Amino acid sequence: MAGTLRGAASTATETTAVAVRLVDPIDVVHSAAGARFPATLDEPVIAGDRVIVRKGAPAVVQLVHSHSEAELILLSIGDPPLEIHSAPVLAKQIRKAQGTGSHLGRDALAGALGGGLIMGRIGIPVGAAGGLLAGETIHAIRKQLGIPAETRIPFVLIQSIDAQ
Repeated sequence: MAGTLRGAASTATETTAVAVRLVDPIDVVHSAAGARFPATLDEPVIAGDRVIVRKGAPAVVQLVHSHSEAELILLSIGDPPLEIHSAPVLAKQIRKAQGTGSHLGRDALAGALGGGLIMGRIGIPVGAAGGLLAGETIHAIRKQLGIPAETRIPFVLIQSIDAQ
């Protein structure tokens, strides 16, 4: 069972890295500031030589807006939950880290194969160009709308947490 380990006092200090993975996608354009989203801990939180919160434990991420740019903060981890104070992470940094190469390459290849099947050899470059254009369009829409489920988000604690 994933969750918070209780027992001897343990403290995760400021600057401790805490990575979570989203359960659901986040639509940063249409979601209201303050909206909360479920996540799971992607790595255990360790203090010294002791695991405070196990990998896979539930977590809660909150969407906040600051200076017209969406930011995420980590609110809690573990079961029972430990309140967390994390530095905000910009949504655009998360989207940028996802990259475009694999999506665009896959879409261009699918377009080339489809064009080649329909139009013979001459259709391969036309299909690749169409697939690349479609891939760029789809990727631009994904970037505008948000952060997909299963995205790994690295947070940094700005206040120590105690698990007792």
